[in-house]
Amino acid sequence: MTRLKLLLFKNANIVWFLFGLNLSFIQNKVSSYIPLSFLIIISLILAYLLLVYVVLVKKRIEPNIKAESLPDETAQKKKAHKGLVVFLSLYSHKKKSFTLEQLEKCIKEEDYRTLDIPDTSITNYGHTIKAIKANLHHLEYLWIVTTRCSGDKSKATLDYLPVLKRYLYEELFKGVSVNIKYGPEYSVETSEDSQICKQTSDIIQKIYNESGLREKDIIVDVTGGTASMKVGAVLASLNKDQSVQVIGARYNPVDGKPITGQDAFPIIIGYEPVIKKEF
Repeated sequence: MTRLKLLLFKNANIVWFLFGLNLSFIQNKVSSYIPLSFLIIISLILAYLLLVYVVLVKKRIEPNIKAESLPDETAQKKKAHKGLVVFLSLYSHKKKSFTLEQLEKCIKEEDYRTLDIPDTSITNYGHTIKAIKANLHHLEYLWIVTTRCSGDKSKATLDYLPVLKRYLYEELFKGVSVNIKYGPEYSVETSEDSQICKQTSDIIQKIYNESGLREKDIIVDVTGGTASMKVGAVLASLNKDQSVQVIGARYNPVDGKPITGQDAFPIIIGYEPVIKKEF
C-alpha cells in the first residue's frame, strides 16, 4: 500500500482531472435530485478507483533492484544510519578451535581478546563489527538480535552478548554514545525454520514501530544469523519499503572465491517500483 500511496501522490493532478470530469458528468445527469456534496464524494471515489485501475491493471509494476557498494570510509559516512540491527551468529574462529569449557570461560570472564573478536579477518564476528563500524558516524541505537535454545546452550548466541558488548564499549564505542538494545525480547527461539523466519520478522517489525526513529534512519544488516532469519528480516524490511545492508566482498578472478577479511565492505540493497505500460 505504501507504494500505491506514493504513486497516487505523484499523480495527484490526474486525480483532480478525473475528479472534475466525473463531477461534471454526474452533475449534468443527476444534479436535480442528489446534493452536490454527495456528488463530490462519489466523484472522488470514482477518480481514485479509475487511477488505481490505470496504475495497477493497465500498467505493470516491476521492482528495480538497487545495490550500492560502500568500499571506503567516506562512502560509509555518507550512508551511515542512526539505527542499526545486526544478527549475532554462533561464534567460530578460522585458525583456532575452542572446547566448550574454554568458550564458557571466555564468556564468563568477558574475555574478547582470547576469542580474537577485535580481529575482523579471523572470526565470523568480523562482519558484525564491520557493519557497526560502517554506521558509527551517525549511530545512536544498535539492536543485537540473537538466538536462544532451551536445550543445548552451546547452540545459542544470546550467551555471547556480554563478550561482544564489552568489546564494543571498551574499544569501538570510545567517545561515542550508542544505546545497545538486546535481550530475550530481541532473541529468536531456535525451533524450526518457518517459526524462526516468523519470529525474526516480528522482531524487526517491532523495532521499526517502537524505535522512535524514522524508518529510513534504521537499516538491518542481514549478513549474520541463519538463512531463515535473513529471509524474515528481508520480508519485514520490504513491508516497510526499507533497504537492507549486507557485508560483501570482491571476488578473486582466478578461482572465483570471495576475498574475505579486511577487504569486506557493506552493500546497501533496496528496490523501487518501475511502471511499465501493458501492450
